Amino acid sequence: MANQLLDKAKEITCSEGLDYLEFRNRDGVIENLPLKELYVSFRREIFEDLESNMNAILRKSRRMIRVGEKRV
Repeated sequence: MANQLLDKAKEITCSEGLDYLEFRNRDGVIENLPLKELYVSFRREIFEDLESNMNAILRKSRRMIRVGEKRV
């Protein structure tokens, strides 16, 4: 299934004249793709209340989230 999605994505990329196609292949489901270490991901349990979720984030990152929220 993953390879079928990749093939269709390649087809759309070519038909639309796009310069490149980027995948996030986190679990290595699709083999033989070039790998770039540009992104970092983390997974964490999602709590029911906002403040618990915010407290689970590092202080500096939490501050940047709050700065962004004020600009919206």
